[in-house]
This record gives sequence, structure tokens and C-alpha cells, in this order.
Amino acid sequence: MDIVEDDPEKRWLSICFYGDLITDPNEEGDLVPEGLLGEDGYCFDLYEYDKAAISYLELRIDEAYANSLSL
Repeated sequence: MDIVEDDPEKRWLSICFYGDLITDPNEEGDLVPEGLLGEDGYCFDLYEYDKAAISYLELRIDEAYANSLSL
């Protein structure tokens, strides 16, 4: 997770996952080929409060956590 942009008026939240830890059934993430330490990943950017997007991200976080336990 990262807060992007120094200007408080232009900030957004970016949450990225390694591609092998999550699925993205709604295809809401941006695929980042070899973008996370040389590994494929997905990034999700939030520019404003969006309850549906936050709920979707909560599911991805839970999924990544569960999948990381089996590594």
C-alpha cells in the first residue's frame, strides 16, 4: 500500500498484490507485468471514497493473506 502524490489535493491510495496471491474476477486491477520486484502483480488505485471498491479490495486482501499462508 502506498499513498501517492505529495499534494494533499491530488493524493490517491495504491494497493498492489503479487499476481499469484490474488484473483481479480471483476478485472478492476491494473496488471503490472514484472512490476513488483520482477514479479507480475495487480495494482488497485482509489482516488476517492468508494464503498464498493473498498469492499472488493477487502476481499483481495483476505485472499492474499490466506494464499500467503500456504507458501
